[in-house]
Amino acid sequence: MRRSIRSCEIDFRKAQILGAFPRGPDYLHNFYSHEDCRNNRSTAAYVQQVIRHARAAALDKPIQQLSYAYNNLDATLRPFVDRPTEQTTVRLFIEQLDAKREAWHEMAKAGRSSSLIPRQDLRTDIRYKD
Repeated sequence: MRRSIRSCEIDFRKAQILGAFPRGPDYLHNFYSHEDCRNNRSTAAYVQQVIRHARAAALDKPIQQLSYAYNNLDATLRPFVDRPTEQTTVRLFIEQLDAKREAWHEMAKAGRSSSLIPRQDLRTDIRYKD
């Protein structure tokens, strides 16, 4: 039976409620934020730490672990990363994050955190045909 990403998220929440994920200083490092971009924190180290904590919470499937890592990326970074699927490997996910890390670091270092948010072309001159 195939499980959806949503059911994996529910499993994570259940494990979180049961106290399987750490609290305290280590818990804060389960997120990848703009500060991490500015400090050029390794995305591979972030994913490996998330996987270690996910395994401790009995989330053994890669889709569960990668979903946890994806969901804990800063919300403004997520649009640049493909959501993991059943076919996504840990290596592929880490490579994808590493490809973005340098650009994220440069933008955060330049103080342009708002430029990390994708912009949409908002046109106000839309005309309708009668």
